[in-house]
Amino acid sequence: MIRSTSIRWMTAAVFILSFFIPLSGLGSQAVSNASILNPPIQITAEPDPIEYASVSGDGKHLVFVARRGKFTDLWLRSADPARVLVPRRLSEDPAEEASPALSSDGRFLAYVGTGYDVKGDIYLLDLQERDPTPNRLTGRDTEDGAPCFSREGTRIYFHQKQPGDPNRKIAFVDIAPGKSPVNSTPVQTLFLNIDAAFPSISGDGNQVAFITYHQSPSGNLFIYDMKTMKIRQMTMGSFSDFFPTWSHDGTHILFARHAHDTNQDGIINTKDNASIFRIRADETTPVPYPLTSARFSCSQPVSTAKGLYFLSNRKGVSNSWLLPEEGEIPVRIDPADQADLAARISVAYSQDPFITLAAHMRVLEIHSAGGNFAAPAAYRIGELFQKMDRPEEAVQWFQWIQTRYPGKYPEADLSALQETVIESLRKIRSQADESEQARILQEAISGIEQSIRGKNPLIAAAGRIEAAKLLLNHSGRISGYHAAVRLLDDVITNPSSPSDRIAQAMVLKGDVFLRIGEMEDVDSIYLSVLKTYPTVESWSNEALARLLDIAASQKKNMSLDDPIRRLRRIADENRIRIPMLSIGALTRIGDLFYEAGEWGKAKSAYSQVLEEFPVKTSQTTAARFALAEILYKEERFRQALDLYETEIRERSEEDSIYILARKGYIRKSIDSGKYLLRLGEVHAARKIFKEIMEFENKSIEAHRGYIQCAAFQRNLKPLLNSYRVKIKKNPLDAVSLYAAGLCLT
Repeated sequence: MIRSTSIRWMTAAVFILSFFIPLSGLGSQAVSNASILNPPIQITAEPDPIEYASVSGDGKHLVFVARRGKFTDLWLRSADPARVLVPRRLSEDPAEEASPALSSDGRFLAYVGTGYDVKGDIYLLDLQERDPTPNRLTGRDTEDGAPCFSREGTRIYFHQKQPGDPNRKIAFVDIAPGKSPVNSTPVQTLFLNIDAAFPSISGDGNQVAFITYHQSPSGNLFIYDMKTMKIRQMTMGSFSDFFPTWSHDGTHILFARHAHDTNQDGIINTKDNASIFRIRADETTPVPYPLTSARFSCSQPVSTAKGLYFLSNRKGVSNSWLLPEEGEIPVRIDPADQADLAARISVAYSQDPFITLAAHMRVLEIHSAGGNFAAPAAYRIGELFQKMDRPEEAVQWFQWIQTRYPGKYPEADLSALQETVIESLRKIRSQADESEQARILQEAISGIEQSIRGKNPLIAAAGRIEAAKLLLNHSGRISGYHAAVRLLDDVITNPSSPSDRIAQAMVLKGDVFLRIGEMEDVDSIYLSVLKTYPTVESWSNEALARLLDIAASQKKNMSLDDPIRRLRRIADENRIRIPMLSIGALTRIGDLFYEAGEWGKAKSAYSQVLEEFPVKTSQTTAARFALAEILYKEERFRQALDLYETEIRERSEEDSIYILARKGYIRKSIDSGKYLLRLGEVHAARKIFKEIMEFENKSIEAHRGYIQCAAFQRNLKPLLNSYRVKIKKNPLDAVSLYAAGLCLT
């Protein structure tokens, strides 16, 4: 949907194209080659949610639990996306199965079953048997769960709860894998003296990672060393940690954590999306680093020789996915490259703060020794937590920077400044008395002024801007607004102030005058930003958006004539002097006409932008995408696709706009092919699907549409043969394997 604010968000980050170009299915996967993230590979595509899954250590076999009807069942299938096997059903009894665990070689399967005891028993299957029979390893007296194998596959660990004992214990049985049927020893337990659940055994068999709830009801991660008999706490706090597992190389422990308020109900709990984290197993107080974004829920990590398997609802239904061991954020050897990647991810995925957070955390994880890269990354993390309204965690990061890099990098002073601001806001919001709020505010301003005395121009400018923001947002008095203007003028008139800070101060000064109604000064201040600092895009775009908001404002039930007239005048007067303002005004005119349902006039405004301003800017890109959306709605598919192709041709493959233009081109092309197919225009639809296959061969939807057209035309055999030729050349060509199977069905 095109909104009246489209120029604002387009100029800030055009990649929000996804808001009005719906991306679904494999259309979004098709751009993975151009993505700056590691794209996850979908392993299963079950229509019913997968509740549990396990993968053998060699990455060849996958067992999952799915509910198809009243009870759950176990299924065995290939874990290799290039190796297609028909899933094999392992259970059909009227009971619940859960928590499957495969041995490293994939021969044995341990799981929890309720057929004999509703509390749960541990069962064992030998998958080498043609018709494996479940072997129950535990009795009816205990509640047993979460089995896992030792690396060599001769011992099964699990947690067990005895009657009358509030704590669970880590138990184990030894098995004789060479024999059939498998024999097992009596159950034994590890004496830990605390609640211990969900065990995972290190590759050398000497350490067990587990979750305990004896300190926190949400669960923390501990390690027990079976040689030294010592316990180490690895995570702490109120976050819910669960499903721990050792990395395949034994250096890390991976686990799932509910770390973000993804449903925005003000509470972080199990109703929020989980992410996968990892910690160093050899560190005393390790920092958990995220491997996946919390935009979708990700849990049950399994580290194998092939990579990181996990469950996620990325496409609405919980299924198994595969990532490289490093997770979604690629690892760069050079710290400058890692920092640059984090910066590009911040721009390309600014609407996903969780992946941005993970990108900066990756800088710290891999290159924490390099303070010139680590300090800015940690500061950015603190800022992200501030934007997510999590001040306590922001303060923790700001304090970490001050402790680790005192006086060495500007981020240390900036962190002290932000800590002062956060604490002042906390005090102000906790007070109902206005006079007390005013006292706290003045105390904060004085504290900031004292802290920046004698500091370099960057710190001084940042401090005065933060003080002005406090006055603007919390003073409520004319005297406070005037004090804010004086502070901002100190930044603006100081020739040593950084240009981005001057631009920010000018925008805030305009905001102050707008607040107190001095409109004659507002326009000139915002215009000055556009004239003087057009290359400081973040703040010139803010100034542009404010100018256009003022010009486009209208009273309720008023016609569009007045705002359109004002915007036309701005566009005409600034075509040469300030082109970005003229472009913005014309684009806003198009937005207003579009919302009013006058698509013809909207198209005219967007087209005028492209005709009169052939330069490549975020504003012209916004107009191009908006025009393409209207043309698409009018079923003028070729014209719409031409606009996307223009953006694709003019940008590099790593450009965020290129990535979204590519996504839009593929998505809209596929939709137009489907539309033509519904109309019976099979030949035209087939041509479009063919073009997409040539443009992005990995687009499954394009292959599916092309095969459907061939079926309508009774021309499947030559197409099937072409896929068979490709498979012969590359037996691991998953797209051709799928397409050949679709032709046969």
